[in-house]
Amino acid sequence: MWRDPALFRYKPDEIKSIRIEYAEFPAESFQLENKGNTVVEIKDLAGKPLPNVDRIMAQKYLGTYGNLVFEDEARLRPEKVDSVLSQIPFARMMLVDSKGKMLRMSFFHIKNTRDEKDENGKQILYNPDRFHARLNDERKLYVFQYYVWDRALVPITFFATGSN
Repeated sequence: MWRDPALFRYKPDEIKSIRIEYAEFPAESFQLENKGNTVVEIKDLAGKPLPNVDRIMAQKYLGTYGNLVFEDEARLRPEKVDSVLSQIPFARMMLVDSKGKMLRMSFFHIKNTRDEKDENGKQILYNPDRFHARLNDERKLYVFQYYVWDRALVPITFFATGSN
């Protein structure tokens, strides 16, 4: 059965809030509140507001949720799905739309099966192109591409005036 690969098809004004928590880099985590009329408030997870939010970058960011897609459903044995879900996600996202509907996602690294090293000669542990994600509390995993999702998985500094 064919499934639309778009998980998100929101216009900026249809998003109330987005929260992204990064397990590996907690200082890059943020909470975005869409106040309407291009007014966006960005806070760290302790509730401290980011001063001088770049409104253009914030609107550009909200626009990325107009078409965020997955590549495919992961074809994994049930025990492999259990193994992935037992890991600590590298990031978690919670999006609340303007109607109050909440979507939660957890993102998991895929182990790199190739013998690859970075420019410093260090082993690349995780697949540099793809990762797994879980939507809400589903028992299935999806395969996502960093190429598509890097624009949504940004650090809090992405929104700071003068940082782009």
